[in-house]
Amino acid sequence: MNYKVIVCPDKYCRGITIIRKETKTTTCRECDKSYDLEDYKISYETNNHEEAIEARTQLLLKRNDESEENIGEFTTRTISKKETDKESYFS
Repeated sequence: MNYKVIVCPDKYCRGITIIRKETKTTTCRECDKSYDLEDYKISYETNNHEEAIEARTQLLLKRNDESEENIGEFTTRTISKKETDKESYFS
């Protein structure tokens, strides 16, 4: 396979990128940290560059959707907690 879509092993980064040649180490383009290639999750492999781009795009969209859901849950919990604190303060 010529192209691999890989995900950064750093749990706070999870950068998604396409690599063409296989080397022992690879540097994440988002967090700029270098890891052994075996540490990366290889999400997709193909000989077609366009397919690799489509796979990366789908992973990026999925990651962004999950981030928005988590932010929404955090905001809801934060507001609920503040409202609860406010009520008890004025009671």
